[in-house]
Amino acid sequence: MKAAIYEQFKGPINVTQVVDPEPSPTGVVLAVKACGICRSDWHGWMGNDPDINLPHVPGHELAGEVVAIGSEIRNFKLDDRVTLPFVCGCGTCEPCIAGNQQVCDHQFQPGFTAGAVLPNMSLSNMPTLILFVCPTRSIL
Repeated sequence: MKAAIYEQFKGPINVTQVVDPEPSPTGVVLAVKACGICRSDWHGWMGNDPDINLPHVPGHELAGEVVAIGSEIRNFKLDDRVTLPFVCGCGTCEPCIAGNQQVCDHQFQPGFTAGAVLPNMSLSNMPTLILFVCPTRSIL
């Protein structure tokens, strides 16, 4: 798959081919179709986030399609359109099991502390009415 990646802090960001990830038994792999790049990503690129290891693929506000699923996945299927929160829970600790992923002691941020393989409990289905790209508007 292709990804935008930087190999040094404050260095160039290049779109390049990266190794296709394999899902864990409880995870999925997404083909990212839309991704926001925000000030948090800039701070990461500047080297201000100790959780970032190089080389790094930025972007933690994303939506895409499921392209691979782990053997234990039951609630998502290939080609499902999904999005996820910018901070995700681990899915196995007491707060997560109780439905409180926002206070997970093992939380992670896709695009910062996690790669392309995501735990399925973090995903939400996305309606087809929501586009992956903003439509172009012409001003007459």
